[in-house]
Amino acid sequence: ERLRLLIVTGENSYEHDWTGVNNTLRRQLQETGRFDVRVIEDFSSATPETLAPYKAVLLNYLGRWNYTDTDEKRWGATAERALFDSVSNGGGVVVYHASFNMGSPSWPEFERMAGGMMRPFHGSRRSPPNGFMVRVVDRAHPVTHGMREYFWTLNDDMYTNMKWDPEARVHVLATAHDSAAS
Repeated sequence: ERLRLLIVTGENSYEHDWTGVNNTLRRQLQETGRFDVRVIEDFSSATPETLAPYKAVLLNYLGRWNYTDTDEKRWGATAERALFDSVSNGGGVVVYHASFNMGSPSWPEFERMAGGMMRPFHGSRRSPPNGFMVRVVDRAHPVTHGMREYFWTLNDDMYTNMKWDPEARVHVLATAHDSAAS
């Protein structure tokens, strides 16, 4: 049986083609034969019933045009509560790329759910796009099962010095090292 996955999207920074990324993610996930993927571009009307059919949610959403904008487009209390409750009740969440900048720093519940966040004004940064080695540290996990222990990624972003929520339950699947990070 395919796992049902919902991609939540609709607002991202000027430098991200979120529509194209969603199409690519959806296609890649569905081609594995393991996922049935749907995309929602307006999550503001989401309820617990909206999320009930899905095993996991993938967030490809930032809520602002620029990382430094203070005005963030959030979903509203009902939709946000539906997401938090879904995750609290065992639903999965994948915080994808720029979504690690959501709510920065005024949304502690989101930060706890995500595990860690980018805090550019507190030392977090995106390393310059480059090739780097990734080490899969949990090769028994369903997400990484069958992957090689090491692989290279080319022209990719690496987030460094993220702020980790001390109450978050984080399970690390893979690591990389930025020798220029402090």
